[in-house]
Amino acid sequence: MNFQTFLCRTLPCIILSASLLPSNTSLSNPIKLPDLGDATSAYSSPEKEYALGQGFLRAFRRQAPLQDDPLIHAYLNDLIHRLAYYSLLDNKQFSLLVVDSAAFNAFAVPGNVIGVNTGLISYADTEDQLSSVLTHELAHLSQRHYARSMQQQQSSQALTLAGLLGSLLILAAGNPEAGMAALTATQAAAISDRLKYTRLHEQEADRIGMQNLAESGMNPAAAANMFQHMLISMRYRKDVKEFDFLLTHPLTESRVADAFNQARAYPAKEDQDSFAFHLIKARIRVLNSKHPKKTIKFFQTNADVAKFKQANQYGLALAYMEDEQLDKAAPIIHSLYRDSPQRKSYALIKAQLFNAQEKYAEAISLLEQHLSLSPHNYPFSMALAKIYLLDYKPEKASKILIDLSRHGHKDNPDVWYLLAETQGLAGNIAGVHLARAEFFIQIGAFTQAQRHLKLALPMVEDNLQQSARTQIRIQQVMRMLQSQQL
Repeated sequence: MNFQTFLCRTLPCIILSASLLPSNTSLSNPIKLPDLGDATSAYSSPEKEYALGQGFLRAFRRQAPLQDDPLIHAYLNDLIHRLAYYSLLDNKQFSLLVVDSAAFNAFAVPGNVIGVNTGLISYADTEDQLSSVLTHELAHLSQRHYARSMQQQQSSQALTLAGLLGSLLILAAGNPEAGMAALTATQAAAISDRLKYTRLHEQEADRIGMQNLAESGMNPAAAANMFQHMLISMRYRKDVKEFDFLLTHPLTESRVADAFNQARAYPAKEDQDSFAFHLIKARIRVLNSKHPKKTIKFFQTNADVAKFKQANQYGLALAYMEDEQLDKAAPIIHSLYRDSPQRKSYALIKAQLFNAQEKYAEAISLLEQHLSLSPHNYPFSMALAKIYLLDYKPEKASKILIDLSRHGHKDNPDVWYLLAETQGLAGNIAGVHLARAEFFIQIGAFTQAQRHLKLALPMVEDNLQQSARTQIRIQQVMRMLQSQQL
């Protein structure tokens, strides 16, 4: 299947050239939307695209280094949902992949799968700049560029998907040279005769992405600002310059100027920025650091110049926690929470402090209080379940996770993985197998899922409803396995 449209969004650093390509087309020209009732759907219907995206999602989960931090996931989910509301997407639901990689990269796959590297968040100066990349990706999805490419090519290249996925996984694992080589071997032969059509897609996504930014209340010029950052950075990246032929446009000063010219069609405004964005940037810096003491020094040095001083203090407290300096982290955390007890990040770091101090009762009380005000909240639920486990209360942890799976997180492999552990500690062996089966389904390991379901089946035979659900799930997994083997 033809994935050249999404080529640039699978390369570290190169992604921003795809995500922020300026268009020479005036905004006064009407945006031509694809007629979803025309021949496009004959090559790739929305149903086929969804199935394709789910297959990619599961394969990527199974093999890529992913960031499972609930706060980062919750932040990106909220941001993309806000942007999607103003986008041209008919179906505004999406699946999110957060890649644990310092490369500034993002990608979109048919079926509303959006991938974001943590490095992209670290690289952006403001939330508007981050959003400029995300709206570009949403535009690719809303315009169904994959289906339109299929229509133009009139061919199916299933092997290209496998090669592209393999290349993306190598890149995500932090080996850009090997990833680029693999990607070149997979795609280079087909790029030259498709480049013009891909450029049209990029220009269209640029236009619509900037429009999406403006309608979301953000600064349309943020796309140009992000693009300028990328241009400056790439001057010092020899690994990217060696692969300029893979870009749909060369990186030049004129591209930056074009982007700013396009933004001038909108009323001038400053980036709104976001305190929550800077909290997440600080959190990612700590999570990605292998040297807590250097991270501590960074936040100490930036204490007086940081745009959001409380976000800097939050990062410092997290770094102290990572370095097990609880005596230094504690006063900062208590001060932050006292000033803004409603902020989820502060409540969670305070619970983390209690946890590190083995004050499980205090941590549980704090999280239960916040969860009562924000039912089914993903970060609070996951944190509370883990502390219940530490406090030898697996039944309560299981209840929290089952509730979470029934309220928006039934496709989240992290929920099922933790639930399997809690069920085991609670002595519910059937529950262990059922949870493990759901985990394996979410990562596309259908043979393992089928095995666990069959092990669970005789254990639930006295429960007619559970037995019936398990038998139905076995049949569903069998169909998934057959489809995977085609």
